[in-house]
Amino acid sequence: MSMNLKIGIFIFLILCLATAVAAQSATHKAKPVINVDYSRDDISEGVEVTGTSLTGPDSKSYPVERIDDTSSKEVFRYRPTQDLPDGSYTFTVSAKSLGAGSKANSQTISFAVDTRMQFTILEPNRFGWSNQSVYNFKFSTGRELSSCRVARTEEAVKRDDISQPMGRDSSQKVFNYSEFNRIIPARGMAWVRCIDSEGNTFITNFSIEVRTSAPAISSLQATDNTVDSTLVTAETTHEAVCRYAINPAPASPPLWESMKPFESENELLQKDHVKTHKSFVQGQGIVLNIANNLSVKCRNLAGTFSDIKTTAFSIDTNAAESVKVTPASGSVVSRKFTLKAFTNGPAHCKYGVGSDAKDMADEDNDYTHKAEVEFSGEGTHRISLTCKFIVNDRDKTAELTYIVDSSAPSTPSVKVTGLAARNPDIIARNDRISGEWQSTDTQSGIRHYLASVYDISGQLVFGPEQTSEASGTFNVGLENQESYYLNVTAVNNAGLESPGRSQPVTVDISQISAECQNGVKNGLESGVDCGGPCQTCGTGLACTKNSDCTSGKCTGSVCQAQAQTTCSDFIKNQDETGVDCGGVCAKTEGKLCASGEGCTLDEDCKSSLFCLSNSCVSFSKSGGIDFGEDTGEFTEKPGETSTPPAEKQIISDESAQTTTREKGSPIFIMLVFFFLVIALIGGGTFAYYKIMRKRTRLKQEPKISDILPKEEKTEPKSFVQKRKTASQKKAEKLETKKSREKVFEQFEK
Repeated sequence: MSMNLKIGIFIFLILCLATAVAAQSATHKAKPVINVDYSRDDISEGVEVTGTSLTGPDSKSYPVERIDDTSSKEVFRYRPTQDLPDGSYTFTVSAKSLGAGSKANSQTISFAVDTRMQFTILEPNRFGWSNQSVYNFKFSTGRELSSCRVARTEEAVKRDDISQPMGRDSSQKVFNYSEFNRIIPARGMAWVRCIDSEGNTFITNFSIEVRTSAPAISSLQATDNTVDSTLVTAETTHEAVCRYAINPAPASPPLWESMKPFESENELLQKDHVKTHKSFVQGQGIVLNIANNLSVKCRNLAGTFSDIKTTAFSIDTNAAESVKVTPASGSVVSRKFTLKAFTNGPAHCKYGVGSDAKDMADEDNDYTHKAEVEFSGEGTHRISLTCKFIVNDRDKTAELTYIVDSSAPSTPSVKVTGLAARNPDIIARNDRISGEWQSTDTQSGIRHYLASVYDISGQLVFGPEQTSEASGTFNVGLENQESYYLNVTAVNNAGLESPGRSQPVTVDISQISAECQNGVKNGLESGVDCGGPCQTCGTGLACTKNSDCTSGKCTGSVCQAQAQTTCSDFIKNQDETGVDCGGVCAKTEGKLCASGEGCTLDEDCKSSLFCLSNSCVSFSKSGGIDFGEDTGEFTEKPGETSTPPAEKQIISDESAQTTTREKGSPIFIMLVFFFLVIALIGGGTFAYYKIMRKRTRLKQEPKISDILPKEEKTEPKSFVQKRKTASQKKAEKLETKKSREKVFEQFEK
């Protein structure tokens, strides 16, 4: 056999083997049945199986057991004794015939186990959220299924008498349930049970939520700067993703498609829908030395858009460099704390404890700088801060002072005042309680007190109310003949607390002074028998201070009715940081405080303002370094993320646990199969061509055994005979070659 023919046959066998491997069967069962059939081998006596082996991923062996009638000598059925993990497997069985002339045989069966099922929700949307009260539920699967049912709980979906059947399309891979709001009207878990053609059961769940309200942008800020960039911060009432536009056309609002997404917000991922949005914007149409307009629009998980909110910011290339530092210089800090510096231009900052200067970590494109500082112990400490601006190579330097206090204030001494003259354990009022307290802190000082009223059983009756005073009167309804005590907690400037409590006192209204019951306005009363040391006055009665009134509100010397606190009552109440602005008003109604008004966070202030020392100020155009207090959290800019495909829920057959899986492309498999077929045809043609050439040559060439006498074939040849034979062969080959070429030409024709 010539070398070319051997190569052709080898390629042919390799292609056949590759085709057999590519065409290996797949099962969705974790314990598949393996059939071995010898009935077609024309072995009437039957066979005896001498050995079996099953190997899987990582060449791990798995035991099998025979599950058919053991008396059978032709058909053998095996099954793994345990569930097989997903992957490719090879089953090898060795056998020998039982008749005369016993022959051994070994067969190999390759198959794949794929028990997982891929579920992808399609409706209400990719996140399972709907902005309509009436909606449909639809999902797709990775393969054909016989049926699917749905219910609100895992227990219910397992029962056919409770769960609801779902419709399916012609592909048998998409299932739906119309008007799913009849099952889940607002929020809940949709449990699904599906069965495939092999009887495998798959159970999974989807989170469903209905939100018909649109998100609102409660606050929006864009920082002023000295170069063409700004840091945009937005707060939304719902988890959402946001987009922005710089200087849009004033005639028409910008379209969502034309706006730029915020940094680190992948709109395809549910985890990137947040309430706090930050984005560093550079270029993007920002104009120097004029006011720029910024428009922001947000979309929640249900696909509902917010109204467009706008703000303005300025890029002043002539403004002096400035730095904002938190915590503010002079603040009380813990021994370990985070120092942050915010520059109005790209810069690099260093800080030093003593003479040791260290680089601060630069963030937000070199506009934010952060360092973890640790002091040796309690007391006053100083830090040197230097920021070098990149644009003009200028330095800004300052000395910062911080106080470390790790000791709580002294325990407050508390006593109830206004006791009855004849009995120091009795108060004659059942509408209020008064007290005095005192605490000291030698390190950072007392920031404020928290006062509360408890009954004798320890049940909270009133408070806690924050006050900076060392005494107070609290309007609270008390029960006659019941005992109460006043609890006061001292809080120092490091945030450390120490509680203290008074001795209990008993309410006895029979001890009320005769002056408070004589029907005459006398003594320290503000009204007739009310106010001052007497009972509080009702609505419309005279008063001199708020504590004279039951409502706690004295306006124009008249007690006012108890009014519900709002963001439009011209009073600083609730947790407002200014009058009707900041705090809850900023979060719910977007009412931000103007310059000079109170604040606790930057988000309490209007656009381009920052919260420094509890006051809204603008620092971007002022020279030098501002030392401000920032009690809010600063969110670091996460790293860039690529846009992944839609999120998918994938479960396994038996465990119903969520997992991930990559599936091969059908197009790729078809291309591989097409290549194998073409290669198979080519290899067969090549082998056929070689065989035909061999046959043609054999027909034309005489055999050496036919030419030589029989005895010459067995006798050893001399050197001369060998040379002669070689010469003859050379001449014969030359002549034969010519005749073979003629035959091959005729064969091709």
